[in-house]
Amino acid sequence: MSTKDAMSVWQSISKHVRRWTSRTPDAKETELIRIPVQLCRHYCGFRYGCDSYNPYENYIVGLHRDVPEQELQRKFEDFILWYRPRNFAQVLGIPISPSIPLWSYPWNRRPEAENHGWHIGLDKIPDILTHFCEEGVKLSRMEEEYLWLRQAYQNIKQSGYLPEAHSYFRVCEMTDGVSTAYLMLDGNHRLSALAALGVREVLVQHRPRKTVRLSNLPHWIQVKSGAYQPAEAEQVLRAYLQGVDDFPRSLVPATILEI
Repeated sequence: MSTKDAMSVWQSISKHVRRWTSRTPDAKETELIRIPVQLCRHYCGFRYGCDSYNPYENYIVGLHRDVPEQELQRKFEDFILWYRPRNFAQVLGIPISPSIPLWSYPWNRRPEAENHGWHIGLDKIPDILTHFCEEGVKLSRMEEEYLWLRQAYQNIKQSGYLPEAHSYFRVCEMTDGVSTAYLMLDGNHRLSALAALGVREVLVQHRPRKTVRLSNLPHWIQVKSGAYQPAEAEQVLRAYLQGVDDFPRSLVPATILEI
């Protein structure tokens, strides 16, 4: 698979996992802004450019530092084995209702998540970081991920970001009026490579009218519907503003299937 094809796959994955939007935004609705890498957040809450835990970035930083890939793969596999959250509370490490499914943002419509966000069947898993399936994880899928991470690093190191040739990172701005962070809607591999190479700022595309503001919390769709209590919804926003520095370990690890 070429790097360009891989990027297209990951753009599709990000839409599927988060169900952020059902259409491509009109150019009039978007604008380009330059933001600090340290304010970017993976949808699992992991931070970028902060020397904190981020499985993608940690892997590529290791490549940049010439750490043996066998060691990097061992650490990544440890994450995949034990990262198996059952609800959004476990993802973000906050005391909200365990009935709230994975990736159910209070400012968006509640996703129609089967099995609380876990997947029924190995072939339905769109993203290695959402590998949650009772059957386990395919070894071939993990090996594919290592290839994609390596390709992202090599291409960014050789050619740079080049958003005009591929695409701009798409982000959702989140703010409580004092602090701001940006939820990455795609481009997590490329951003990890840029962070590993010491890039401090990136040019991104965002939709100003989609900015998540704490001041609008009473109007967030899942607060109005009662799916979230206001205090729970605020905790979700603040968790992303602060970022997640580690991951919860499941009591039972995933099974690695050699297929």
